[in-house]
Amino acid sequence: MFKKALMAAAVALPIVANATIMELDPTNDIVVNAPPPNDPTTTGIVTYQPNPATRIWYSDDASADFNPQDALNIQGVIEVLSSDTLTNVFEYAEDGGETWSYTAGTEFNYMAVHFDNQQLVWYYDELQTAFDVQGLTFGFSNARAYVGECLQDCGGVDPRGVSEPGIVALLSMGLIGLFVQRRRNHA
Repeated sequence: MFKKALMAAAVALPIVANATIMELDPTNDIVVNAPPPNDPTTTGIVTYQPNPATRIWYSDDASADFNPQDALNIQGVIEVLSSDTLTNVFEYAEDGGETWSYTAGTEFNYMAVHFDNQQLVWYYDELQTAFDVQGLTFGFSNARAYVGECLQDCGGVDPRGVSEPGIVALLSMGLIGLFVQRRRNHA
């Protein structure tokens, strides 16, 4: 647990420094920009199913925000964004075109899709078994699916509970208190 917290803190620094990851409104169209060296005024519309997702994050600079482009690093970035603990359940990498579909049936509730130098991450309150995305006009690269521990709204409560260092500190303080109380009773 401590290693995950340390990794999450390390991943949070690039997010703050680059500030290119944005949370999008899942009820609106997803408009993506053309990456350099393309015309920056060129945009595309990305559509997806199942729609709507609960939350969507978008990075227009994935090489800075999700670098390296591997499952563990992407998982760490999503854990910082979502305050959830994830398990990687699926990876797929193949340079492709404008569409990509996943129908293998492994359950997930986070889907991360990388295309050109951009990244979209979808979160669903309920587990999904299929996913379809269209409009990746700048070329599909890879996708990763994850399952989070908090499958429903956790009401602002961290589902992971107290961290290991917190538990050790709490237990130590309790033992010291018992020791002091016992010494006072014998004096």
